[in-house]
Amino acid sequence: MLIVFRFLRIIPDIKLMALVASTLLDLVKNLRAFAGVLVVVYYVFAVFGIWLFEGAIKPPTGMRYEV
Repeated sequence: MLIVFRFLRIIPDIKLMALVASTLLDLVKNLRAFAGVLVVVYYVFAVFGIWLFEGAIKPPTGMRYEV
């Protein structure tokens, strides 16, 4: 683990690795907004599915649910 941290510490000194690291950091920053939109879309899809299929699946009769 310490070897990985040492490698991360020298990344800015290597030009090509610094470019890759900065690109990955920019990608993560830009994906935050996309992930937020994706969560909202999934949420709306789930709510619409619950509303559309409400009561379509009924639990079997005669079974007792004990918690």
